[in-house]
Amino acid sequence: MKQVRLHRLLFVSACVGVFGTGLLFSAPTGADPASAAAAPTAPIFDPSVKPSASGVTFLMKKTRLWLGRSQVVCFYAKQAPDEDRYFSFNVDETYLHVLIPPTLLPGAHLGYIRVRPTVEGKTQMTLDGAKLDVEIVRDTAAGTPDVTRPEIVCPTRGAVVWGKFVVGVEQLNFSANAHPPSPVLRLPDGREIAAETVPDQQPGPHLHYAFTVDAAVLPPGTNELTAIFQEASGYQVASEPAEVTIVHPDPAAILSGDCKDLVNTLPPPLKVAPVLPPGATPKPFVPPMVIADDKGVFGPIVSSPGDNPPWRMPLTVPARGLYQMIVTARGDFGASALPNVALIIDNAQNPVTMARLATTNWQRIPVGNPFLLEAGGHILSFPFRNGFG
Repeated sequence: MKQVRLHRLLFVSACVGVFGTGLLFSAPTGADPASAAAAPTAPIFDPSVKPSASGVTFLMKKTRLWLGRSQVVCFYAKQAPDEDRYFSFNVDETYLHVLIPPTLLPGAHLGYIRVRPTVEGKTQMTLDGAKLDVEIVRDTAAGTPDVTRPEIVCPTRGAVVWGKFVVGVEQLNFSANAHPPSPVLRLPDGREIAAETVPDQQPGPHLHYAFTVDAAVLPPGTNELTAIFQEASGYQVASEPAEVTIVHPDPAAILSGDCKDLVNTLPPPLKVAPVLPPGATPKPFVPPMVIADDKGVFGPIVSSPGDNPPWRMPLTVPARGLYQMIVTARGDFGASALPNVALIIDNAQNPVTMARLATTNWQRIPVGNPFLLEAGGHILSFPFRNGFG
């Protein structure tokens, strides 16, 4: 997929997402998943901050940034642009080194600037007339092992997997070395897998690594995967183990297919019909785009460059039970973060589960954990979502 400027963003600052294939399997596990409560929503910015004449405002009057760390500063634009928008902005390079200039993608209201503070002190940032006071301080907790230990971001703990799947690892890097030694992924039998290169990484606090694991070489049941980083001194820092359940299912038990064949799946009916002004008509259904794979791995693929419209999958399940979804997907970086793939059942307001992508290459990953489906027909939706990471 062709990138827009440095990257393309979805949702608030998410990343381009495309789908190749999808598989659904009835997961061999017992308990029903717990329901998640919706979190209260806070205002997007301080209401006391007044927009500039250009309609641009920072989300607060002042902020504190950590010395030496790559960080994002958000801003809000009243008018969402139809094409890439460029800004006049000013920072004192004595205090702030700009890694990614002001970025606002077509159709978006929320943009960001990525900077790295270089010295302690106070300075000011201006953007199209909007002003932000910045205080730069030293982070005394930046070097603790618990903060910098690697983290397995996918699969999520408790996922059910079969065949080859990709494991994603992220690690905070506060050192002066932009390319420290890569971690390894340790399997339950002690074997270690080398990290694969994640292309197109952007300046940011996290380093990204990917590993391909073949479930065929692991025993059925629960297996622990651990990311290990070895420092130059020989000291090893280990991630929290990620537990996955290995199965070797009968192919007849798996519902699979190409995503492009399902792009015309209509959304499920809304629980409450929208109230339209007199004479107005509902917006027509617009399916996700089918495009050519610019990486040359697949032929036609589904492009999902936003939270709406997502790719959808209709299905009928024979009995109530827990099911696991696996997709082949990829995404682009936005604000140095990769997107999440969410799974929404029918007309539910919130996702039942989700998973972070591991790399910008094509990857086969489980979408979160097993989820409960009642017997009968359903429509599963898979929007790409991501905040600023």
